[in-house]
Amino acid sequence: MPFSPFKVTVIMNTSFYTMKLFVYYIIAGLITNKTVGALQILAIEYIPARSHWNFMSAVLQSLSDNGHNVTVYTPFQAGNRSNYTEINLELPSNVGMDAIETLKMFGKPTDMITIVMNMTRYFCNIAHEQKDIRELLNSGKSNYDIIITETASSECSSYVASKTNLPMIYVVPSPMLTHIEHSVFGDGPNPATVSHLMANHAVPRTFAQRLSNFILLGTSLFALIYKEMELKKIDPQPYDLVKPKKPSLVFMNTHYITDAPRPLPANVIQVGGIHLKSPNSIPNI
Repeated sequence: MPFSPFKVTVIMNTSFYTMKLFVYYIIAGLITNKTVGALQILAIEYIPARSHWNFMSAVLQSLSDNGHNVTVYTPFQAGNRSNYTEINLELPSNVGMDAIETLKMFGKPTDMITIVMNMTRYFCNIAHEQKDIRELLNSGKSNYDIIITETASSECSSYVASKTNLPMIYVVPSPMLTHIEHSVFGDGPNPATVSHLMANHAVPRTFAQRLSNFILLGTSLFALIYKEMELKKIDPQPYDLVKPKKPSLVFMNTHYITDAPRPLPANVIQVGGIHLKSPNSIPNI
């Protein structure tokens, strides 16, 4: 059969366009058929308080409902469901505390910070002795993609994330905890414009309010740092030797409609009211 340059050219052009069409179909398929992998989430509820768990559980339910796989250590078990597994975390729980006694206990800011610092470190110590969590800390490896937990005063709750080198999300079931804002975010509030969590005013407007707010912030920061230094000295723990992990995101139980305006770090996401149920109709009597 005689050699034909024309036929060779046609065959080469056809092969070239076929290859281009094949690559186009691959790219088009990747663009039009996007797939999102479900995250493997480990959550640890260090605070055995029902109100804290109500908010945390709502965040976790929203994530599991959207296809992410959640494994949570909690002292408040309600049962497993699709994409959601609970593991009992044996922490001493104070449910049904007297309101008057609670106000007396947490009414003074410096006393509250000292008490909460003691409590959070105590709860961290118990949680880290849990068999599964202890194995996770010892190995430093996990099949999880991210950790969700809560902090109140001590950053000991970031210990698991530090040891496993996983990104971490903090859940804050209250307005911004001004006494730990600097340690968690690296920057603190301006006491001339942002009220302390324990202040008796939403926004400092007068000179007296701004001065008292400054003193309140200063004394609370001093109480926080001093108490943690004291506990590290008299009761050193493994998490004291590790640099605390800083959160990638913070889900906070606030909303711009109900809270006073204030600057927030870029990684704070306000999800206030996520734990509230839809209201029922008023019954006919």
